Amino acid sequence: MFALLSFLIFFLSSILQLTIIPRLFGLTGVLPNLVLVLVILWSVFFGFKKSFWLAIFVGFLLDLFSGSFFGTYIILFLLIAFIADLATEYIFRNNLLLSSLTLSIIFTIIINFLLNYLSFKVLFSGYKLFYIFGLTIFFNLLLTISLFPLINMFKNKIALYQKKEKLPY
Repeated sequence: MFALLSFLIFFLSSILQLTIIPRLFGLTGVLPNLVLVLVILWSVFFGFKKSFWLAIFVGFLLDLFSGSFFGTYIILFLLIAFIADLATEYIFRNNLLLSSLTLSIIFTIIINFLLNYLSFKVLFSGYKLFYIFGLTIFFNLLLTISLFPLINMFKNKIALYQKKEKLPY
């Protein structure tokens, strides 16, 4: 049940990322990265083992429909899931929100740099650099703060459901 719901959530988020979010934020030229935030939150809450296949799945979907080099998103999301799990386990043990926010900032900068600047989609300029990075970080932080309690509630509901299933009647 957990795996099915997780894949459904990630499938819907990738559809939103590819279709609706560009239409909502198209005028600003800056897009929040819902999938990135979900990969980070999933890794923080559930660990790398449970986010491994989800990172591959959502990376595959974004690679398939985004037009970037195939495998870019798969590799990026796997690395993000792995590093987010390590950072949560060894650095931010007691504060999942701080971990999620910090990782969201770091990975937003890295993803924007890798996908926009190394592929020469956007030329380096001071104003545009701070505008794009600043607004994207702001939007991703808002997403992280908004989704954090929802993912926490989802984790608690799944744990309660699994506990009920194991009880003998």
